[in-house]
Amino acid sequence: MSSQLLRGISDAKNRIAEQAKLRQLKILEQTENVSEYIKIISLLYRGLAFVVSIESLFMSLITILGIFMVSRKVFNVTFTVEFAIFSAGCIFPMTFNVGASFKRKEKALELLATIKSNLISLFLMFVHFDVEGKGEASRDVLPNFRNLVRNIEVCLRNSKEVQYTTPVNFDGEVSGDRSAAHLVYDDLAIIAAKLQKHSFGCFGYDYNDKAVGTATQRSWQFIQDLTVAFEEVRAIRFSSTSVGLRLFSYFLINVSCVALSPYWASFCRQEHFVGGGKGLEDELGLGPARGSTFSPIQNGEATSGYGCASAYLVGLLFTFIVFALYR
Repeated sequence: MSSQLLRGISDAKNRIAEQAKLRQLKILEQTENVSEYIKIISLLYRGLAFVVSIESLFMSLITILGIFMVSRKVFNVTFTVEFAIFSAGCIFPMTFNVGASFKRKEKALELLATIKSNLISLFLMFVHFDVEGKGEASRDVLPNFRNLVRNIEVCLRNSKEVQYTTPVNFDGEVSGDRSAAHLVYDDLAIIAAKLQKHSFGCFGYDYNDKAVGTATQRSWQFIQDLTVAFEEVRAIRFSSTSVGLRLFSYFLINVSCVALSPYWASFCRQEHFVGGGKGLEDELGLGPARGSTFSPIQNGEATSGYGCASAYLVGLLFTFIVFALYR
């Protein structure tokens, strides 16, 4: 009897523990769902922040003003040319620029990884190929590696306008944000000199003239690969390809937002005529027939004559899209 009672108490405890675990799992699942929603909202916010810029907002206002000025009750400007080809032609040059930009970005990321891997490998050579085993070489070169990493980062993060490219142009100011490629090469030269200084004691031979290996040669190869990668990523950072196409795209997106205003406004001019018979002008498509009642209708609703919602909406979407592609 007592054993059955103990077994029942044990089963009840197990059920309570399982229910508690289930509640914890539900709470954890709800927390994960909330975090996923937060990530989605954060992603949407970042996307909107990327699309909406001061320049795109300014050109959106210009687009709205252009559609208003060419509307039926203001200047009543109409184009019979099909502007869909022109609007699509504004997109293609920017898509080429986007493709080229992504290729340059991927190449720059590969080069940055090459720089980092060679820096780590070169420093590890000073640490682990120390024949004397005293660690003097690694301690001697550690401050130079720190300066080298800092100068590479500052040089590649700053814009071209604040760079000092030669010692002649360097004004001697000690400011943290100003850098130059020659500062990076100064650090590389110091590291190379210390590599030569410690080569026989650490990299080349021990006191018994026993060859350790090709550690020195590999170290020089790391320096060469690091230098080549730095120059390539620096060229990507401070130069831009297809300059003419980029300038043409920038000119085109600013002009097209205004030039396409009559095309956007044409969405409001799906004119329907109620009553009256067909005259010569109506047969030829030149205007309303005599005796007809003019009633401009856009999507089944009469327009105010100062544009319509579809024209303003499509114009704004086009403006934001082309500026996002250009960025």
